[in-house]
Amino acid sequence: MPSTSLPTLDDLATDSTRALKLSVEELVALTVRCAAAQSALSAAFIAGMRPPDSRDSGQTDGNDRLLSVNEAARLLSVSKDWLYRRASQLPFTVRLGFHLRFSARGIARYIRARAR
Repeated sequence: MPSTSLPTLDDLATDSTRALKLSVEELVALTVRCAAAQSALSAAFIAGMRPPDSRDSGQTDGNDRLLSVNEAARLLSVSKDWLYRRASQLPFTVRLGFHLRFSARGIARYIRARAR
């Protein structure tokens, strides 16, 4: 039976052994909350990389920054292999000949859409 109050992420960071006492349902709930928070933080980080006058303009002009697979993987908290396997399905992939780049603006939109 789940406890009445879940520990916060700060609680778990302070004492990671508390996670061992949680039920599977509680672990899933905390993992989902953590992923949502990470997505929101990544979107805010990406938005901060753009000039202030281009934020949320929705335009696809020259202000967009193309990211390498390493940068995109770090922002999305996924592996490079994950990005390569899904590149053709992701809306923010930009192909430059044999090279793959990823739109910073597109990633920000992608994260915002999934953080809701």
